[in-house]
Amino acid sequence: MSNSPGIALLERMVAKEHLLVKEDVEEPREISIDRLELVGDLEVGLLMYRIRRQAKEINANLGWRHAGYVLDHQEEIPVEWHEKTLVFSGTLWEPPEGGGYRYLTLRRIGKYGWEPDLRWLGDYWEPYYRLVRLRTSI
Repeated sequence: MSNSPGIALLERMVAKEHLLVKEDVEEPREISIDRLELVGDLEVGLLMYRIRRQAKEINANLGWRHAGYVLDHQEEIPVEWHEKTLVFSGTLWEPPEGGGYRYLTLRRIGKYGWEPDLRWLGDYWEPYYRLVRLRTSI
């Protein structure tokens, strides 16, 4: 995945913001869109740092390299995901000046495709957010 345009986009985004990476997950090995599933039946209004703990417990804490793969394969993303914000909480960033950790989301911007965004860990879980995890069976 080193030649991945999605990974390159995320690396440029991180470098531009001068953010430091804190990784909690391993680099993905075998991954495909059909091996991913969304998890969203979590309590709306919980702070994301609590959601992140829950994500670890249910193996839904994929990281930025997983998000890069999804960006590279946008055309394969199921239509039913298009109204959701995909949350990849397995990687955190922090600006050099501090101010709290950030996690990565991907959201669809109309016909323009999916766009990465860094969100503050102190944000609240929204009803349209979905954690992304690898299916245990296909």
